[in-house]
Amino acid sequence: MPQSTICVFLLLVLLRKRKAQDARTRTLRRLRELRDKNNAFVLPENTFRRKYRFPRALAKDLMDELSPFDEGIEEDIPFYIMVLSTLYFYANGSFQGVVGNCNTLNTSQSSVSRNLSKITNLIVQHLARKYISFPSTDEGKNIVQRGFLDKFGVPNILGTLDCTHVAISKPWSSDIEHHPRHYRNRKKYYSINVEACCTSDLIFTSVNARYPGAVHDSSIWVMSPVREYLQQNFDLNNPLFLLADCGYPTEPWLLTPYIEPHEDFQSFYNMKHKQARKCIEQAFGVLKGSFKCLSKTRTLYYRPTKAGNIIYGCVILYNFLKLNNFPLNDVEELEDQSVEFAIEEDEDLLQMARNIRNDYAQTLHPRLHQ
Repeated sequence: MPQSTICVFLLLVLLRKRKAQDARTRTLRRLRELRDKNNAFVLPENTFRRKYRFPRALAKDLMDELSPFDEGIEEDIPFYIMVLSTLYFYANGSFQGVVGNCNTLNTSQSSVSRNLSKITNLIVQHLARKYISFPSTDEGKNIVQRGFLDKFGVPNILGTLDCTHVAISKPWSSDIEHHPRHYRNRKKYYSINVEACCTSDLIFTSVNARYPGAVHDSSIWVMSPVREYLQQNFDLNNPLFLLADCGYPTEPWLLTPYIEPHEDFQSFYNMKHKQARKCIEQAFGVLKGSFKCLSKTRTLYYRPTKAGNIIYGCVILYNFLKLNNFPLNDVEELEDQSVEFAIEEDEDLLQMARNIRNDYAQTLHPRLHQ
């Protein structure tokens, strides 16, 4: 082939490549212009909050906290669009395609999927320890105890404990690690059973979203790092407790109600216990009401690992908002969960726990305390 022909051929290839690059550049420029014209930050404050569950100022603060960890791989999509598309999904629980078509985002479904994974991972990896912390210092413990004492008249309480189910799509039958039968709960739908503790101010101090819906609450508790911490640091001279329902075993560090109270002090204890323990139910209700992707009317259509990460991300952002004094007023009424009583296995530990509970209940009763 003559050399001149080869040169012409190469020139045509280069021109075609340049033309394709120019077309891509023009498309990206148009998309950026479209995004700028529909900039979410020019929305009225109430509209912004309704869409993203965040006030504008705190959304920008969140972006400032996350941006140092952004590696800038997705250069075609501005970082703020990634964060806002993730917040929109958390707040509304819509399908990714609906999120992408939001008039202030203009992002494809596949991009929303990548944004959701990336931003959720950044939130979990870099903000979890800052915004979810079980009280371990004397100052932290005193603050939490004082909250329960002032609001409910119950001393020595470090938090309330319970589980809630978040619906997910049926895992693949070929997934050995996450087999569907492990995720089908008592109400016959697929879920993750989420264990959490919270304070009297409805701040989550721990969350565990790693266990399938078929796993009983008490089984999750047995393997909980919080239980291990309380067990190792339990002091009979200055006992500190969590409050839980009858789905949990009675333990020296875990106060549960009397199933059949026979004495006045037992009934009084059950009343105070119920009042204080409702904090965790209220916290779950506010969490699901604020972040609709966790709502009982929604389903997380992801594999269990990604669904668990989304749950962690929502809890972190919930605490982020609460700790920044942003009022969360949307509350979802939780589905009725009949309690499956825990199986008490260690008789010696159980007897010790019952004695401690009796002493605590008698101290709590005003007439016996006089």
